[in-house]
Amino acid sequence: WHWAVLLAEGEGKNWPLRYERAFPMDQSGIAIDMIRGNFDGKGRREAPGPIGLANRLSIAAATAAEAVDAEPFANRLQKNFRHLKKIIAREGGCCYRVYDADLPDFNLAIDLYHDETGETWADIQEYRAPNTIDPQLARARLSVAVNQTITGLGLAPNHSVVRQRKRQTGSEQYQKITQERLERVVIEGGTRLMINLTDYLDTGLFLDHRYVRDWVAELSRGKSVLNLFCYTATASVRAAHQGAARTLSIDLSHTYLDWAERNFALNNIKVGTEHRLVRADVLEWLDQRQSSVYQPERFDVIFCDPPTFSNSKSMQDTLDIQRDHEQMIEICMHLLACEGILIFSNNLKGFKLSAHLTEEFLINDLSRKTLPPDFARTPHRRSVYEIRHRPRD
Repeated sequence: WHWAVLLAEGEGKNWPLRYERAFPMDQSGIAIDMIRGNFDGKGRREAPGPIGLANRLSIAAATAAEAVDAEPFANRLQKNFRHLKKIIAREGGCCYRVYDADLPDFNLAIDLYHDETGETWADIQEYRAPNTIDPQLARARLSVAVNQTITGLGLAPNHSVVRQRKRQTGSEQYQKITQERLERVVIEGGTRLMINLTDYLDTGLFLDHRYVRDWVAELSRGKSVLNLFCYTATASVRAAHQGAARTLSIDLSHTYLDWAERNFALNNIKVGTEHRLVRADVLEWLDQRQSSVYQPERFDVIFCDPPTFSNSKSMQDTLDIQRDHEQMIEICMHLLACEGILIFSNNLKGFKLSAHLTEEFLINDLSRKTLPPDFARTPHRRSVYEIRHRPRD
């Protein structure tokens, strides 16, 4: 059995099924192609990965430019780049956000990563357009933006990736979206960290938290550190590399804990007695530490950066950070040494800290102080607090 379809001339390259042959035809003066293929179960083309998608979008930009004015985006991107690269150079940084949905018609984020070999990579993250926007127009805008990023920033071929950002549910954040495995090592604060630019929804390094990681590392010299919801344990590795006496990093994901172990290994730090990785449901782990059965270990520094919401099947309970943060912080303070510091952060827009906590503990809101300049447009997306015990009478 065969199938056939009529398409506008040259559109066969965008058809989602592989075909054997294209037959050029003329229909009342209109050039069309008839493409023909087999019903053999092997015809579906694989969607291009993040690198291939970037290349295809860039190539399509010439056509897209007929429908989209590229100049506003190009000007803003260049303005941001010139401004930020000077600041990042003074800081000795290597990774930063150069564009953050500055213009309504170009609703995307662009992060730049300079790896330890000196190469520069662009991670272009498209925020899904609302249903009121014509999908073809949204695609044309993205094509123009990708092309301007590659050409305007002078990126090497195949050094850009494109992914679509969306709300993550359940275990989606842990699942691979491709198998390209574009891994690179970047250096932050003298510490080597692994990023993956293609295979997951995130790269393994949250750029808006880099000042917080600097702070954790500074506080941790000679101290004990607990990192809850540790992700790839970049904060723990930074702390250990700066001389933390011991670290304990907890996350539910095998994927991220394996990644964390690689981060430790990149810095010749052995995971074991002094620097531990534990797979556990953090909510359950904290709840157990309240039990009288446990003689809880105390920590000098605790870093707790939970997701805003999680309903992973591996968790016993759902997590809603607005609803659950008071109890979570109470238990963290139970594990905090008398002179210790809890750093609590989250990315819930409009987050409100419990008034009861401000009465019980000494709390300093450091959201603005720890906000990198490349995220200054969106300060409402994150909250960071330093929490200490009140002095005893």
